[in-house]
Amino acid sequence: MKLSLRISLTLAALSLTISLIVAGASYLYQLRSATEQNESLVLQLAQGAQRASVIAAYLNDHELANEILAGLINNDLIADAEIQTSSEQPNVNQAQNIVKVELFNPFMANEKLGDLVVYSNSDYIQQQATETSLLTAYMLLGLSFVTVISVGLFVRIKLTAPLIKLADEFLKVDVSKPNQLVSLDIGYQHKDEIGLLVKKVNSLISALQTQYLSEYELRKSTETLQRRFRLLFEQSTAGIGLLENDGRVNISNPAMNQLFGKDIEGENFVSFFETPELLQEHIQAIQSNNAYSQVGLDLVSYKGERKRYLHCLLSTIKDSRQDPRDDSDHLIEIMIYDVTSRRELEQRARYEADHDSLTGLMNRRSGLVTLTSQLNKARATHKVFAVMMIDLDRFKPINDDHGHDVGDVVLQKISERLSALTSAFDANCIRWGGDEFLVGIAIDCIEKGCASDVEDLATSLLGSLQQTIRIDEQLTVQVGASIGIVLLDISNNNRPSATVDLNEVTIENLIKKADELMYNIKQEGKNSFVIDHI
Repeated sequence: MKLSLRISLTLAALSLTISLIVAGASYLYQLRSATEQNESLVLQLAQGAQRASVIAAYLNDHELANEILAGLINNDLIADAEIQTSSEQPNVNQAQNIVKVELFNPFMANEKLGDLVVYSNSDYIQQQATETSLLTAYMLLGLSFVTVISVGLFVRIKLTAPLIKLADEFLKVDVSKPNQLVSLDIGYQHKDEIGLLVKKVNSLISALQTQYLSEYELRKSTETLQRRFRLLFEQSTAGIGLLENDGRVNISNPAMNQLFGKDIEGENFVSFFETPELLQEHIQAIQSNNAYSQVGLDLVSYKGERKRYLHCLLSTIKDSRQDPRDDSDHLIEIMIYDVTSRRELEQRARYEADHDSLTGLMNRRSGLVTLTSQLNKARATHKVFAVMMIDLDRFKPINDDHGHDVGDVVLQKISERLSALTSAFDANCIRWGGDEFLVGIAIDCIEKGCASDVEDLATSLLGSLQQTIRIDEQLTVQVGASIGIVLLDISNNNRPSATVDLNEVTIENLIKKADELMYNIKQEGKNSFVIDHI
């Protein structure tokens, strides 16, 4: 069945059903309304004759009464009427619908003379109400019929006809020849739903044609891309490869083989590195997909005797081939860069940033960080921590008399002696600035004797620093040192005599105290040391 006919029949059936329901309801309503209206008229007629009927009943005037009753009976709505006295019985053979109006003595309101009884013409009233109701129902049905015809014609012209034309044109589309597709033209110019449908269908046809052309171009470029990717894979300076689930190398490019000095396909990948356990742990984490799907690691590998630093990127990829793999569901992609040169440059730059270029000792900035860490560690391990502030005596005259080159040699020799003497201790030597040096020492002794250990070390330092320094065959120089030493024994924190919370003492506090002690030695004659506690 065609769409237009189906729509028309549906509209007709729906309209007929609604019209019948509305007409039936209207009929019943009109019938009841007309009946009630006619009965109301009968009551009004009876009430209108009430006054005259009272007079006729009071005077017992039969002639007047007959005239009143004849006037009522002449109305089509009334079948019969009578005036009954109190002693008379109603005529039960008359029509069932009775309107009774009581008649009272006009001079004595409580005295009832009788009743004016009016019998309505039920058949006539019913006939009139039925005719009026049917007329209204027929008018509704006729209006519905005209509406259905009008709507059906409008739907056919404005809706089904364009849709049928669009369907006929769409059936002519041959999707097997997408390069020959053309837009549909049904001559519909309105900007409504049908116009939007035509526009969308034409957009679909255009998209289909565009997709076909793009896929054709994609197929043409795929081979070119494959050749380029193959060239990139083979000529890349980075090592590229794939790992199976068991950790063996599935494929590797020439750069990766060159990194390890041989063709590594089929080899256990983690065996080439200094820390195979760490690498294996990350590979398993990637395979589980619980932690991450990509990770970068800095690893160490050896090629012969040479240590090399390699940056390795690992990431999971899906095997997108249509045929399922027998050996694994996932592959791990590897990219490896040889960063040995960069790492060595970074280490050299970091060393130069943290150390004094002349003496090789830590500079003031990095030394302060190191001493802070050393102090915290000493607290945690209950060690005594000592800070020595060392200032060279008679260095300025040597620097002024013999020049900065000689002064630099002196500073280098002093640094070597400091490092040698403190090497047996948990100590850090720092060039604090100019001819000042700072030494931090953590001493593993809580009982008595820590101060004497530090005193022995300070005595050795003074003796070593005072030894003659040979600049060349003709020149030797000699310096001394003033040393301020402060000891921090964390075990004293719980003693009743403690006035300072030793846990709150910072490395800056210790350095300041040691500097004050060193300055006092300078004032008192130099070339000595003093030890104090906090």
